Amino acid sequence: MSNERATELLNQLSDLEKKLHDEDTKLISKLKKIISPKKIILLKISEEDFKKKLFEHFKQMRQNRKKPE
Repeated sequence: MSNERATELLNQLSDLEKKLHDEDTKLISKLKKIISPKKIILLKISEEDFKKKLFEHFKQMRQNRKKPE
């Protein structure tokens, strides 16, 4: 991979991360009008826990598929 291509990919990644952050900020602003800040924090923690469990589940499925019979 060339340095130019790597720079391009890093710029795209940075742009996507900024957009994700902006959307997350918008969501939090909207949620503040509906639920308490404490519940928003609990929601964010639950989302992260769910992502971790989902990742572990797929990781386990992948390992099970590779086991020879």
